[in-house]
Amino acid sequence: MTARVLVLSRPHPTRLCIRSASSSAVCPVLSVQPIRALVDEKFKIVVRNLHPKEEVTLHSLHQSEDEDYWEAFGHYTSDKNGTVSVTEDASTGGTYTGVEPMGLLWSMRPIPGSRQGLRLRKRDIMSPMVVNISIFSGHMTQGFSEKDALAMVVTERWYLAPGVRRVDVREQGVKGTLFIPPGPGPFPAVLDMWGGGGGLVEYRAALLASHGFVTMALEYLGSHVYPFSKPQKYPFEVLEYMKRTLLKARIDENNHVIWRDAVLPIPTELDTKVDVARIKCPLMIVVGQDDQNWATVESTEHIQQMMERSGNGHLLTVLSYPGAGHLIEPPYTPHVRFSNFTTQGRQKVLSVQPTRALVDEKFKIAVRNLQPRQEVTLHSLHQSEAKDYWEAFGHYTSDENGTVSVTEDASTGGTYTGVEPMGLLWSMRPIPGSRQGLRLTKRDVVSPMVVNISIFSGHMTQGFSEKDAMATVVTERWYLAPGVQRVDVRERGVKGKLFIPPGGPDKMSSDDSGWSG
Repeated sequence: MTARVLVLSRPHPTRLCIRSASSSAVCPVLSVQPIRALVDEKFKIVVRNLHPKEEVTLHSLHQSEDEDYWEAFGHYTSDKNGTVSVTEDASTGGTYTGVEPMGLLWSMRPIPGSRQGLRLRKRDIMSPMVVNISIFSGHMTQGFSEKDALAMVVTERWYLAPGVRRVDVREQGVKGTLFIPPGPGPFPAVLDMWGGGGGLVEYRAALLASHGFVTMALEYLGSHVYPFSKPQKYPFEVLEYMKRTLLKARIDENNHVIWRDAVLPIPTELDTKVDVARIKCPLMIVVGQDDQNWATVESTEHIQQMMERSGNGHLLTVLSYPGAGHLIEPPYTPHVRFSNFTTQGRQKVLSVQPTRALVDEKFKIAVRNLQPRQEVTLHSLHQSEAKDYWEAFGHYTSDENGTVSVTEDASTGGTYTGVEPMGLLWSMRPIPGSRQGLRLTKRDVVSPMVVNISIFSGHMTQGFSEKDAMATVVTERWYLAPGVQRVDVRERGVKGKLFIPPGGPDKMSSDDSGWSG
């Protein structure tokens, strides 16, 4: 079977004519207008030159910045004129049904076989979200990459409108990004604050500025305001509390924190909450009534009561949506039932010393900032000069300080067991599915043997390429030390390589590698 690679090109309308010899010579025409727009702008999709009452599938495909593929599709039947209008006609099947002009965007989902817990989001707002819109013959539900499209158009969806200025802010303890709309102003101002994921998230602020608001995307978690990188016990005390409160939160074997109704009941002590009654500017709260992460409905009611008691109730606007969940995204953004995200907590530190050494030199591998007694797998991966992959792995459990030392700690499973400082090298074997009878050899001694050392959560035995590593270090193992001279010898019937160490005088040695030559 020949593998087909999905390639998303830069926008330009592309029309393909794939018709059998017995069919009409007229090619279908796929029109998407506009092909460049903001993410919350509607487009119009029309297909012409089909056969009357022809069944077709409209399909969208996007590769995210995380390099995962997302797709959506709808089933249509052309009218008597051979036309389909997504704005007017109903989809009878697919990832959406009914008259849904933007269904090819909001109903997107990861393609079959993707990683679990994905969420579609934009980090680089200076580049567009590129979406391929295609038309296929028949009502399809799978195999789009294996079939030729009748026509295709590449579209761009932007968070940043032309003319919007993006300004980095690093002043007086404030860190974030300011987005300023084009024009003389004045403009209304919005402070955009994200939640527990932390870091700087710009796409919502960029979109608001594209619609005439001066918007500040504030980086207030995981920055100098609340520096997660600074050692502190408080987050771990919170996690331990959540772990004990099993009805509200769990920490699974992959170190995932799963919580529900974690802030109920609403605290009454002023030192445990923000006194929103002091807010003197208009405040809008958008609430998902089916939020199963946080008590947003109860919190909003509490805020309303506080502001009304203080006489500021007229400043509050509440938009409450039945059936909506935790994440409130810009229009036409695909939603998922759940997603995995990593908070900016203590970064896992994987140390390999030295990272560059001769192949017979020992290295020291240590992992820090794990949870106490956390199970992990150390994994090595090397691609040989023959393009085959070799791997080794060992199972470890961190100590009470969240540390693993391969020099001192024993592997309890994997391709080696016991205290084996170099086990990640000598126990290497071809990965499952490799050719038979392989041997790891080095022909080009002027280049290193590159070995990736990674740390994975849990005790794993397979599927390393399908899971994200907690940390990775790239190492080089050399056969040739710096300063060694390599001289070609072609004299008096002698043919070979002469290696001369730096300095001298030197001992002599002749190396005969055997009958294999």
